[in-house]
Amino acid sequence: MVGALVSSISDEVKVNSGISSEIRRNLRYDSENKSNRYTSRGLTTRAWDGALQYREGSRLTLMIAVEVGVSQSYDSLQAAISWSVCALHCRLGLAMSISEGSRGETPPMRYYASIEEAEAAAEQSESDFQRQLLQHPYGPLERYGVTWFGKVRKVILETYRREDENCLPETLLEPSQSFTVVENGEYVGHNVSPNLRELVLKDCIPSHLLSGRDIRATPVNFFYREWFESEFQASMVSTAIVRVRNYGRHIP
Repeated sequence: MVGALVSSISDEVKVNSGISSEIRRNLRYDSENKSNRYTSRGLTTRAWDGALQYREGSRLTLMIAVEVGVSQSYDSLQAAISWSVCALHCRLGLAMSISEGSRGETPPMRYYASIEEAEAAAEQSESDFQRQLLQHPYGPLERYGVTWFGKVRKVILETYRREDENCLPETLLEPSQSFTVVENGEYVGHNVSPNLRELVLKDCIPSHLLSGRDIRATPVNFFYREWFESEFQASMVSTAIVRVRNYGRHIP
């Protein structure tokens, strides 16, 4: 979901008629990256899941940092995105917390006579998972009597922004906006604003490159139910297939 979130924001920015083609070309997506900063506990190294950056010459400016946690504690996800906002000074932090239901016992290992047979089993599983999504869009995804992706309990999408420009790197921020998108296997994000009531053009592009207050405050409307469900379900299936493959072995 990290790449899907950043790409959707970037795509929405690029269709804005008020910015030049040169500005569009300088938007950059960065996948997981590590950074070092000194804190009260000494030198600290952390990584973000993904980010939207802007390139000016040889300089990259971190504009939006994204963290996605699957069954990760809320506190650790909050700490990770707060670090990007306070220590790395990104304009906006975006965090998605995904709570997956129990998958039961560890599945038994399955053995195949050849690599081709193992791949065919994975492809059949993928087709089966896609069919299951028609009945229950947020899981569970099951095959061979095993749950490969649990029913989605909750998805929360939050934004984070510095109120104090001089906040310490280890400051733990509270979200500026918080939306429950999925609850107990049902989409409940009907009140989610397309720009999360907050994301605007100046969060994606340095302000000095944008001419006029109006364009800087232009909403970046990247979040829509159809887009979210398509990307989220693709991510569920992809995760489930990785798990299927991890518990399959071919006999040489």
